[in-house]
Amino acid sequence: AEQHLYDILKLCATVSTSAGAANRLASFFMPPLRSKLETAGPEAVFYIQCFAIVLRSVSAKIGSSLKAVVFAEGFPKLVEIVKSGAEKPTDTLVLPATLSLLESLVKGYNDCEVTKEIAHKLLETVKQLHALERKASKQKQEVTQAAAGVLDTLLECGKEGQKVEDVRKKTKKSKHNAAMALREKVLRDLNKKAQAGIDLEDVADEESLSCLICREPATFKLQDVLGIYVFSRRVEITTNTAPPDSGCTLAHVNSPSRAPTYSCVTHFNAIHFSCHREAVQIDASMRPPKREWDGATVRNLKTRCNAILPLKVEDTNAMQYHRVTSHFMERVGLSPSRGQLTPFEQSVYDCRMMIARSCWGHSYSADSNGGGPEHNFSLLPLQVQISLHFLDVEGAAYERPRAASLLNQFIAGAATPFLFHIEASSPPALSSEFVFYLLTVSLHTMSFVQWQENKYTVIRNFVAYLLSTFCTRQGRSKPLHLLYGDLVPPAMPSHTPAPHAAMTGLGTRSRLDDYEDDITDDVDWVNVRGAAHFSPSTSSIPATSSSAAVFDVSTDDGLFEFLKAPLAFLCVVDALHKAFKEDDKSLPDQGNLAVTSSSSALWVTSFAKRLAIKQVAMVDRCKEVREMTRNEFLASSSLLEMLEILEVLPFVLAEASTPELWAAQFLP
Repeated sequence: AEQHLYDILKLCATVSTSAGAANRLASFFMPPLRSKLETAGPEAVFYIQCFAIVLRSVSAKIGSSLKAVVFAEGFPKLVEIVKSGAEKPTDTLVLPATLSLLESLVKGYNDCEVTKEIAHKLLETVKQLHALERKASKQKQEVTQAAAGVLDTLLECGKEGQKVEDVRKKTKKSKHNAAMALREKVLRDLNKKAQAGIDLEDVADEESLSCLICREPATFKLQDVLGIYVFSRRVEITTNTAPPDSGCTLAHVNSPSRAPTYSCVTHFNAIHFSCHREAVQIDASMRPPKREWDGATVRNLKTRCNAILPLKVEDTNAMQYHRVTSHFMERVGLSPSRGQLTPFEQSVYDCRMMIARSCWGHSYSADSNGGGPEHNFSLLPLQVQISLHFLDVEGAAYERPRAASLLNQFIAGAATPFLFHIEASSPPALSSEFVFYLLTVSLHTMSFVQWQENKYTVIRNFVAYLLSTFCTRQGRSKPLHLLYGDLVPPAMPSHTPAPHAAMTGLGTRSRLDDYEDDITDDVDWVNVRGAAHFSPSTSSIPATSSSAAVFDVSTDDGLFEFLKAPLAFLCVVDALHKAFKEDDKSLPDQGNLAVTSSSSALWVTSFAKRLAIKQVAMVDRCKEVREMTRNEFLASSSLLEMLEILEVLPFVLAEASTPELWAAQFLP
């Protein structure tokens, strides 16, 4: 190619002032056009591309002569290439080069008569050119752009150029009519559902979360699944694991150990899985090609992403949803092994970390360079939805009874039996991660009525656990060792990794280049260098930094400052119970047990259905919870105010004269 380019440049230099310039250029460039173009190789294509550039560069006189030669000898073959390319997809290299040459031939419409003749003839193929222009997802992008370039040039060809505008308007009108027909069909379906007694508010709400590419809601593509772009990072937590036993108690859990899981953040942009795949194909055909998640980052408002969290609507294909949720977990999580976290547990810890970031003041955008608290709180209904899927998925029948049993044990006071003088086997040391996990599990296993009836007990046992475990006899607090639970979040310069980077083994690089893009439809796994596997020898750092504050809990102010963020976490959980389930408070059979161990309970099925049907309403309620977190929970100035928000102050004052004295009874 370099030798050919040298020959071309040398020729152009020698003919620029030559009287026979047009003849010499024609004899140099025309041979490929006289041969069989359909089977033209890279060398012939290169000559055609160079010829197109030369035609735009030479003087009008030389250009006119060259165009006349092409029109007489090669134009019919160029038109035939366009027609065959429009009729059926082709991988031939000559099509974009042909279109580029045709654009050069019709440029300068008013310069000479031969250009007008060429434009007149080429306008006969305007439908084929428009077909190539429209095949953005099926043809290579350079073909689409080249065809659009030819049509835009033909638009400048006087009155005849109006044919291009007419064809484009016709296509636009056809699309509009199709959209209106679809709208009419939807309205007819809505009327049928209304006549059948279905709540139209629920139906309308289904249509609100739409794909950022095709703009269609999940309810219009039931065989495809809509999801949310997320940025997931592998993290390690120190927590207790429980054996796969439906009757497991706190006394049976394993001692705290390090366990790998994942943490997601988002800018909350929705996309169909099929639209993402088509966009990836287009990105790969670009020059230079874009890797899968580089292109997704651009679509995601320049916010990093490396996975799609699926969401489920009422009529989503169950098999399809199960497949994409399994692929999601394979991508962001780790397959459970002996003593490791199950998919349900990993998804609950993800919810826990999502809430904790807000309560302890950690940035949501430090990892992904985009997406704030409101965007991330909007993801909570979908995180809970996928957790519920893993909670009751086939093959994990022990999961819900085990979670219910452990939470019932905590409510009964078995986490600190010595404080409440109950007869229960003392559990091993419970990590703060595990206790906060149990609080989050209440969203999945307790109805609104059950939560309201047991809320004070949960709060009392939670405060008792915190003060008895993380405070000393000298009245000093100890770090919680909770990921995203720093009492004083460490500074995070843009050139350093997140505080947990060393824990995940991600090293010091945080660019998108660290994420490999070798994921295909068949292998749906994220390869993160240094994080795809965890080594037992990997050094672990505590979730709290060395700068974490130590409070004097012997004073009222110090006691409140120590409890403020954990109680704010409980306030968020309480607000989410109301946001998700308050509509179900009139359902029967909610007060028999503290925690529901059956997936067939009425409130369980109603809750799952609401998450599928009223997704936008749930998202809006979570945004309100975020505002409450900022303006009420974290703005509280005393323990009394916090307990009043939680609506348990009368119970507290029934046990002690002040909230501080009530809490002090649990100090060592």
